[in-house]
Amino acid sequence: MDMSNHYMPCRGICVEKCIYIIARMPKLRKRRDVPSQRKRKKVQSTDLHNDHSYSMPNEDIVQLCLKEEVEVRGERIDPDFTLYTAEPLEDIECTSLTYQEEVAIDMIEETECVTSSYTDPFDKLKQDVVQSGCISSPYVLDTTSDSIKIMLLYPSAERISVKLNVMINRDFFAKVFVHRIQLSQDHDLWIGLPRVFDSVKHIQTLLMKLQSYSVCTGNFEADLMAFIPVGTPVESAEGSASSQGFREGDFEAVKGTISYSSTVRSMNCLLLVQGNRCSPCTQLRRVLISRKHRREEKERKSKENIPNLRYDCRYPL
Repeated sequence: MDMSNHYMPCRGICVEKCIYIIARMPKLRKRRDVPSQRKRKKVQSTDLHNDHSYSMPNEDIVQLCLKEEVEVRGERIDPDFTLYTAEPLEDIECTSLTYQEEVAIDMIEETECVTSSYTDPFDKLKQDVVQSGCISSPYVLDTTSDSIKIMLLYPSAERISVKLNVMINRDFFAKVFVHRIQLSQDHDLWIGLPRVFDSVKHIQTLLMKLQSYSVCTGNFEADLMAFIPVGTPVESAEGSASSQGFREGDFEAVKGTISYSSTVRSMNCLLLVQGNRCSPCTQLRRVLISRKHRREEKERKSKENIPNLRYDCRYPL
């Protein structure tokens, strides 16, 4: 009888607790000299009830069956294989990989969203200054500048003349230029002001404080500038390499009822004052007046030393 495709119970285990496996048995040759009745009797000689292995615990039965290196459906069973695997390993790996890909995609999408919504703080401040309309007369905002540039102009009908300008760069530090000369960071103007100007409110505070100052007039009198060309330094003494002041160009400056086209400033001019002129320019003024008096005295003496030739003409040469 061919037993290759029959289910064989494992060591006589009862039907309710038995694990059926497909056992591929070796094919036996028929013995023709044995009666068929004897052959049937030999096949039925195995009494399943004589084997008491069905009384073994389930776990022992499973381990016993697994330790027998049998082939199930043509495949060899590994004794270390466990029957308690909930699902195939391939499905688990696929699920894990899909989960990791979904997480990675979500992280990328979130990062792109944050990046697209980022705005440079300086660009935002510049936009806020324009939209808020905080820059009003007498100040003018230069919208073509890369930095935040605010100008204060002189009331001149002939040409545009800049009295001062405020520049705020991307580091949020402010610089003030008066007649194209940068104001020192040690000036009293900066006392009480924030170190950085990163908001519209801070910029307004600076502009309001600037209105309490005026440009130093220097020494604009014509008789004090008569012998000092534009751009020429004022030497400390004749032949000295150091200079006390300089004559600036024409800015068509106006201060109240005073208007002047040029002036002589000290090298240490404070530029912004709460009065007419700063202390360094006042000291330079004394020097200029003293030089003026010496020059006038020299001219007077030179005139006195010229001989009177009216009477010399009486005598022939």
